[in-house]
Amino acid sequence: MPHVTVKWQIRHGMRNIANKVSLILFCCLIFSCVKKEEIKRTEIVPYSGPVTVEALRQSIVFRNVKSIKALSEVTVYKRGEPAGSFSGVFGYKSPGYMRTSLFGPFGLTAMDLLVSKDLIQMYIPHRDTLYEWKSPEVSFNALLDSGFRYSMDEDEDAFLLYAYRYENSEPELATKYIFDRTYLINRSVIFYKDGMDFIKIDFTGFNGRIPERIRVLFHNGMAMDFLLREPEFDTDISDDYFVTIDHADKKVRPFQEILKRFDPNR
Repeated sequence: MPHVTVKWQIRHGMRNIANKVSLILFCCLIFSCVKKEEIKRTEIVPYSGPVTVEALRQSIVFRNVKSIKALSEVTVYKRGEPAGSFSGVFGYKSPGYMRTSLFGPFGLTAMDLLVSKDLIQMYIPHRDTLYEWKSPEVSFNALLDSGFRYSMDEDEDAFLLYAYRYENSEPELATKYIFDRTYLINRSVIFYKDGMDFIKIDFTGFNGRIPERIRVLFHNGMAMDFLLREPEFDTDISDDYFVTIDHADKKVRPFQEILKRFDPNR
C-alpha cells in the first residue's frame, strides 16, 4: 500500500515552522524502511486448542505484530461527551513502543503522545508543556518482565489472564487481560495501581486478530477513541521515531495534571 505510506509521510510532515527542519529529518528516520514484510490477512476462525496460561499470553493483542503504522482519527471524551477530534498518525513497534501525533488546523501539531516501555509522555506544543509519567504499572513489556507471574480464570463470557508483580513476596495485581471464549481474541486490558483499576483499553473492529479501533479509558472518566485507517503491518520503523521527548526548555508537569483537566467533576 504505497499510497498509505505517502499519506502517512505528508501528514506527519505538517508541523509548525519553528520545528520544520528537525521534523523533516525526523520523518526521514521514520520512513527509512527498506523492505516491507507482507502479512497474509486471513479471516479469524474459532479457537479449538486447549486454553492455558501460555495460550492466553500468545493471544494478547499485538503479541505477534512487529510494527503498525496508520493514519488515525482520535476523539477525546469528557463526561461521555466529545471534547475534541483530531486526525493524525499512529505508530507501534514491538515490544514496548507506541507514538501518535495529532494535528489541528493547518496541520499544526496539537499533541504528541508517546509510550516508551513504562514511560508515558504527552507534549502540547502550543503550551510548550510536557506531561510525563514514569509508571511500571502500565508497560507493554510486562510479557518480557520475569518479575511477573500469571494465572488464569474464566466466567460465562470470557477467559481472564492475570499478571501479578511480586514485591516483598506479596502478589500485587498489575494487569488483567480479557479474551472472548470463541476466538480467544484479546478484547480488553485493564491496568491496576494500588489495587484499583486506573486505565482500561478496549479493542474492537478486528481485522483478523488486529484491532482497528482502540478506546483508552482513564479512571477519572476521560476517554480517547482511536480509529486506525489503512494500517500497514510489519514495516520497518526506525527506533529513533520512539525516542523519548526531550525536556529541553519545555515546562515539565506530572501526567496526572492533564487528567485533572478532564475530570468529570470539574
